[in-house]
Amino acid sequence: MGHTLAHPDYEWAMAARDLSDLPIVRRMMRGESGVDQFVSPVFKEEMIAGFAPVEGPGWGVMVPEPLSALEAKAAAVTASARLVFAAGVALSALLALLFSAHLSRSLRQLSEAARRMAGGEGGVRVAPGAIRGALREIATLGRTFNVMAQRIEAARGRIVAIASADSLTGLLNRSGFFAAAEPLLAQAGRDGAAYALFFIDVDRFKTINDCHGHAVGDQLLRALAARLRRSVGPGDLIARQGGDEFLVLHRKLSARACAHLGGRLLRALNGPVEIEGLSLEPSVSIGVASFPRDAQDVHDLTLRADQAMYQAKRGGRNFLRFFDANLRRRIDDDIVLKRELRAAIDAGAVGAEYQPIMDARSGALTGFETLARWTSPSLGQIAPERFIAIAEETGLIVPLGALMRAQAFAFAAALRAAGAARPVAVNVSQLELAQAGFAERLLAQLAAHGLPPDAVVLEITETVFQIHAARELEGLFALRQRGVRFALDDFGKGFSSHSHLRAYPVDRLKICADFLGDIETDAPARAVVRSLIDLGRSLGLAVTVEGVETAGQRDLVAMMGADDIQGFWHHAPMDAGAALAL
Repeated sequence: MGHTLAHPDYEWAMAARDLSDLPIVRRMMRGESGVDQFVSPVFKEEMIAGFAPVEGPGWGVMVPEPLSALEAKAAAVTASARLVFAAGVALSALLALLFSAHLSRSLRQLSEAARRMAGGEGGVRVAPGAIRGALREIATLGRTFNVMAQRIEAARGRIVAIASADSLTGLLNRSGFFAAAEPLLAQAGRDGAAYALFFIDVDRFKTINDCHGHAVGDQLLRALAARLRRSVGPGDLIARQGGDEFLVLHRKLSARACAHLGGRLLRALNGPVEIEGLSLEPSVSIGVASFPRDAQDVHDLTLRADQAMYQAKRGGRNFLRFFDANLRRRIDDDIVLKRELRAAIDAGAVGAEYQPIMDARSGALTGFETLARWTSPSLGQIAPERFIAIAEETGLIVPLGALMRAQAFAFAAALRAAGAARPVAVNVSQLELAQAGFAERLLAQLAAHGLPPDAVVLEITETVFQIHAARELEGLFALRQRGVRFALDDFGKGFSSHSHLRAYPVDRLKICADFLGDIETDAPARAVVRSLIDLGRSLGLAVTVEGVETAGQRDLVAMMGADDIQGFWHHAPMDAGAALAL
């Protein structure tokens, strides 16, 4: 034991070397086996060997390997492993990159779709190709998004429909109408087509609400909306602009067809309406503007139609008016008149004339009516009905009324000083009656001129029957109790009833001149005037007939029982000096 039997170096082994001093050999001699390191006496380098004894003959087997060779092999294996690892990492990275790109693309498309939908875009969906082949969770998310988008669009459609509809009538509201009209007009502009906008306003609707209540007014609006639906074509847009105003946008084929539709709307909306046992007789005023002749967009088109409608109301209501160049000039003139009228009132440059009121039978002078007169610096003499309408629109009627009363009271005082005391009538507007302290100021003005309350007659119109505020009514009755007399001007032209005449402090009826035109030749016209005179007399009211221009008219109204007459047959309006000389 301990001697070399075999070795890779044959000559070295034949020398019967004794290696029993090596620790690894001694371990084999003790029957151990394993792996150990030693320094080779042959190669003079560190070796590593696996060893084991062979039972029986007492041999041992040792398989040595230079440590440097093993380290070289280990290095080669490590390098190979590193190369494999690097290739694996690169392959993994490539696979991860491809997966990430696919995942990121799907998520980006989902995110972009969500962004577009949040911005209000309709019809947004995630395309099937964007989620095909994606992770199951991503594909599920895409399908869920599409379902959600569909439901949101359906809900949005319902919300838009509700927001665009008028809850009372079911028609489009203003915003819904504008949203629907804008693309129609844009397309018409490209095609060279035309549209007409009808702006419809219910006449005296406030009176209906005040007299019969808002519930009746609402039912009337619903009835008129139903008539509108039946009166227009399938391609026409109908809306309730708000309050008692309606809009109809009609594809304009010709001016004649447009006028025909306007007439049809007037007839349809002016018929009687039965509501809760009441028989209402509504009427409407309609303004019409054309696209693109009068305006280039729906907002300006509505404004032009509204302006035409207002002129229809000025013309007496229950009327159709088209916007045209003349109306445009009139509107431009009104802008100038508003500015100049304000300056004239501030300067006291609106004057007064006085028209005599005569006894219908004897022809004796019984009083005067104060009439406003104004000459515009730029447009010349302006008809009273025009500048008074402007004053009422702008609120200038309050200072204008005060200016007229100051002149009327001074004229009444001059009459008394001349020994020819006669009552002087002067108009007062509903807006003035609504002013706090109006009655007290008027009585103070009378006192300042040394006039008793019965020296003046305040002329009011039938709009006073719309007054329901306690403060305004208190002013009327307070003046009446102090001796101020009231006349109801233009009686028969507006809205009044037997009960109104009994309930309000009225002393005299002044029958509107419009009724006198045909009474000499027209029996029905005579019957209307007679009925109005009889109504006044049956209520114990004095009756004055306005607008008497012929002897025949004078004789007829005197025979019918009128107390006084007023008109050009006797005297035209005159200045204060001429009136004092009568």
